[in-house]
Parts: sequence; structure tokens; C-alpha cells
Amino acid sequence: MQVSNILIVLICLSGTVLGQEDSLRDMDGFMENSVQTRDLEIAPIHSPAMEKGETLLDTQSIEDRKEHPQTDEENEDKEAVRRRRSAWGMRKHAATVEGIAYRIAGLGRPLFGWRKRGKPAEGTSALMAALKELHAEKRRLMDQGKAYDYDDDDDDDEDDEEEEEDDEEEEEEREEKEDDKEEEEEKAKEEEEEKEEEREEKEEKKEEEEERKEKVEEEKEEKEEEKEEKEEEKEEEELEKAIEALINQTGNHSIFIEFHLDCQIIGEVMNCRNMELRELPVFTAPEVIVLNVSGNNIRIITPQSTYGLPNLDTLDLSQNELDDDSFSQDPLYNLTRLKKLILDSNQITRIPALPPSLEELRLNKNKISTLTPHSFKGLKNLIDLQLKENNLHDGSVSPLAFKSLKRLLNLQLSNNHFASLPLGLPPSIQVLRMNGNGIVEVTEDALRCCTRLRVLELTHNHLHQQRIALHAWTWLKSLEDLNLSHNRLTSVPTYLPRPLRNLTLQHNDISHIPSFVFRHLQPGLHSLCLSHNALSDGGIEQFSFVGTYRPLTKLLLDNNRLQEIPRCIRQFKNLQELRLNDNKIRRVRQWGVCHPRNTGTTLASLHLENNLLEVKKIPQNAFSCLTDVHGLVLYPQQGHTEYNQ
Repeated sequence: MQVSNILIVLICLSGTVLGQEDSLRDMDGFMENSVQTRDLEIAPIHSPAMEKGETLLDTQSIEDRKEHPQTDEENEDKEAVRRRRSAWGMRKHAATVEGIAYRIAGLGRPLFGWRKRGKPAEGTSALMAALKELHAEKRRLMDQGKAYDYDDDDDDDEDDEEEEEDDEEEEEEREEKEDDKEEEEEKAKEEEEEKEEEREEKEEKKEEEEERKEKVEEEKEEKEEEKEEKEEEKEEEELEKAIEALINQTGNHSIFIEFHLDCQIIGEVMNCRNMELRELPVFTAPEVIVLNVSGNNIRIITPQSTYGLPNLDTLDLSQNELDDDSFSQDPLYNLTRLKKLILDSNQITRIPALPPSLEELRLNKNKISTLTPHSFKGLKNLIDLQLKENNLHDGSVSPLAFKSLKRLLNLQLSNNHFASLPLGLPPSIQVLRMNGNGIVEVTEDALRCCTRLRVLELTHNHLHQQRIALHAWTWLKSLEDLNLSHNRLTSVPTYLPRPLRNLTLQHNDISHIPSFVFRHLQPGLHSLCLSHNALSDGGIEQFSFVGTYRPLTKLLLDNNRLQEIPRCIRQFKNLQELRLNDNKIRRVRQWGVCHPRNTGTTLASLHLENNLLEVKKIPQNAFSCLTDVHGLVLYPQQGHTEYNQ
């Protein structure tokens, strides 16, 4: 029994030594004191492993020392650190180890009887021998444990240092990457700035080059004008001589050389309308500036007919029977001061030779079917060109036809047979009217050069918003008036030109006004006409009129399908005219038209007739913002016969 207890003590104390190094150190002190008190003869017990001086911890420590070689100085430093770290642990566990050992051995307290001589005990001697052996083993294990712990501590310290170094390196790499990124961004920004500067320089150079070219052209034109003036003076002198010679030959000093007709002369205007003339007479009237010979049957014009009209400014030859042969002798070329020529309602199929001084040319209601690159050659002063009701179409107009018209401002091509806008429109054009054609599309290239266009009318065509190019209006930097009435639109077109002020969309099939469709317009719409469409309450969204609340002065929504006054109406600040008549409106809300906080209103005209209103049920303050009581129109109403003034 005693031997079994001793073995148990050995096993427990061995485990305690391995796990609690500090407790073994306290036990060592106690054992030394006990051994020195009395020399006991104890038979030592040695295991084969002990004789060899090797244990499991020895083997592991040796391997660890091979893997982690340390210098003596480093070991000494780490030993000092280790001792300071374990001082508290030694004091704590010393008593614990001693108590455990004695309790396992069956002893309730230390063997104080060891010091007394004359009481040898066999069990006590065996225990003392075992404890002494344990003491030796413990010291050896402690030495090995220290080395192992020191190695572990060194490894931990080295790992911590390596981790700190790695963290520092990663931080430095991250900072370097950020610095590189910032440098790259700065370089990219600098490159963009340099490119922008280069572009600006190129544009400036281009503008300077264009200005220089314009100056050269202007100088050239001035020289040509001077030359023309000299030629005109020479021609006038020759004309005067010819007139004098003609008068001397005939001996007739009246206004008409060959005919004496009842033409009216009022100041500088001569009127010979509806006199059944078959040819243009030879006039002698230097003082006449305006000559009207319309409504006759004139087919023949000779150069001599105009010799006596050197100061003629306006010539009206409309509603005659002129054709291409009538101009075969260039009879009008001698009118060097002619600025306005009216040739409407004749039988002309091509543009005749005309004087370069011409500024306004009207060829409406003829049979012109082609426009070639030479049709307007020499007419560099032409400002107004009207070609309504002819036989022009897409394939009959050359892209170079208008090239020589560098001062053209107004072009009328209505009531022809175009399916799209012609190409090659002059850049100087400001007004373009192409009403009553068969236009079904508007391409992006058609108006690319028309940066000065202010008025565009495309009414009575077959336009649908899906056939209008997305950026068709992008190039129109000056457009203020756009009229697309009498087409096939079902929605208000998007991407409208920014400077637009007046938009007319009457007589379409519009049922929807997209949100924010007017927001980009600057300074904003002044007039919006949506009469005779298919607008219902759901077709007007909450933000449909955003961008128009301050600038809009005229809004026409009559002849639609509205059942109530749109709630956005009261948000308009400067509205002067509002038309809601001929809808299906059944009631007027208390603040449906006039907002109580919208002071300073300018609304002067409001039309609500031909709806389904019961006028007597309209709130009294519903129209309090009207500036003129006579501008309110409520009668008649559909289905109601009463009429109250």
C-alpha cells in the first residue's frame, strides 16, 4: 500500500512539474532543508531513461535548440526576463504543490518526525528516496523547461517583431501606392489641362484664321462692289444716252413710248394692273421706283422695255403668262438697282437670269421642279427667297443649290413635295417655313448648319415623334419659335432647343406631356399652345410643366379631354392667358386656379366655356387672382341653359 502511494505521488508530482514549474521550485527549497536535517539512507530508484539522462522533454528541447539556435548573450538576457516574469507564479504555486503531494501520499501534514533519530521507518525511507529522486528529476526538467520556454519566448518575440516589420512594410507599400496613385491622378489632370489648353489654342487659331479669311473676303467683296458700282455708272450713262436717242427718234416725250394707257402714277409708284397687256411696254420714267404690272397677260419682255426705268427698285410681274422663254434675252439684267422682284403665279419652270442687286425674290405658284448649283448664281445679296407651291421634292434640290446665297435670311418652301428637310441649307438662314409638304422625318444632319435659325415652321405635315431624330434640334442654338401644328405627334417632343420661347403643337394627337420636358429651356417658354389634342387628366404629370412656372405667359389647353383643372395651374407666377374651354371639366376647386400665396398674379384672361360646369357651385374666391373681371368667360356650358352675366 505504501509503495502504491509512493508511485501515485511520483506520477502526480511529475505532471505537476511539467505543468507547474514554479511549484517545483518551491518544493525544491523544502526538500533541501529536509535532506540537510538528516542524512537518510534511501535506495535510489533509477529508470533506464534516467540513467541515460534523457527524457521526453530533453529530446524535444534538443530538437528545439537545433531549430532555434541561440547565442549565450541572448540566452542570458532572455533568462533575466523570464525570471522577472515568473516571480509571482513561484510564490503562488509553491504551497499548492507541497499540499497536493502530502495528501496523495496519505499524510495530512509534513513529516516533522524525519528529524528525530531512533524512529526509522521503512515506508518513510522509501518515500524520502522517491522524493529525492523526484527532486533531482525536477531540477533537470526545470532546466530543460527553461530552455524550451526561452526558445518559445524568443520565437514569440521574433514573430512579434517580424509581424510588426511586416505591418510597417505593408503600411509603407500602401502609402507608396497611394502616393503613386495621387501622382498619376495629378499627371492625368495636368495632361487634361494641357490638352484643353491645346484645344483652346487651336480654336483660337482657327477663329483667327476664319477672321482673317472673312477680312480677305470682305476686302474682295468691297473691291467687287466698287467695280460693280463703276459698271453700273457706266451702264446708267449708256442707258441715258439710249433713252435720249430713242426719244429723239420717236419725238414722243410721254411716259409710254408705244402705248398710251391709263396707268396710275402716284409719286414714285406706277400702277398698271389688269390692263390686258400682252407684253411689257417700253417705259420712260426715270423717277419711278415701284412698277406694278400684275394681272395682265404678259408673255414677252425685251431689254428695251426697262431702259427707261434706271431707278426701279420694285417690279411686280405676278399673275401673268410668263414662262422660261420670256427671259431668254435676260431682259431684267439691266435693272441694276432692282431689289424686289415678284414673279408669283406664272408658268416658270427654272430660275431665270436676274440682276445681282436683288434682295427679295418671289416665285410662288409656278412650276419650278429643279434647283441646280447654278440656279442662284450671282445673287449674293438675296435675303428673302419664296418658292411656295411649286413642284420641288427631295431629289430635285441639289445640296449645292443654296451655296451662293450667303446672306439669305428667309426661305419659304411650303406646299411642295418634300418628305424630309433638304440638305445644304445656308448657314445664314433665320426663318425656314416648310408647311404643307409630306415631311415624315427630321434627321440630325438636316439642320446641322442652321445655327442662326430663329423660326421653324413644319405645320401640316406627317411628323411623328418617333421619326424625329433624338438630337435633331441640338444644333439650333438660336431657335425661339417652333411650330409643329397639324402633324401626327402623340407626345410633346423631347430634347427641344434650349433657347425656345414659343412652342405650338395644336391639332395633333398628343395625350402625354413627359415630366421635366421643359426644364432645360433657358430663359424658358413664353407661349405653349396645346389646343385640339387628346390630353386627359392622366396625361399631365406632376412635373410636366417644371421649368415654365415663371416664364410662361400663355397656355392653351382648350379642346382636349380634361375632366378637371390641372393642379399645376395655380403654380404659374406670370400667366396672362389661360384657355381651358371645350373640355369635360365638371368642377372648379377652391384654389384650383388661384393659389392663396401666389400674390402679384398677372392672369387677365381665363376661358372655361363649353365644359360641364355648374357655375352656381363654383367657390366665390376661385378666380380671385384675375386682374380683369371681363377676362373671365364661363358661358355657355354643355348641358346647362342658364346664363348669368
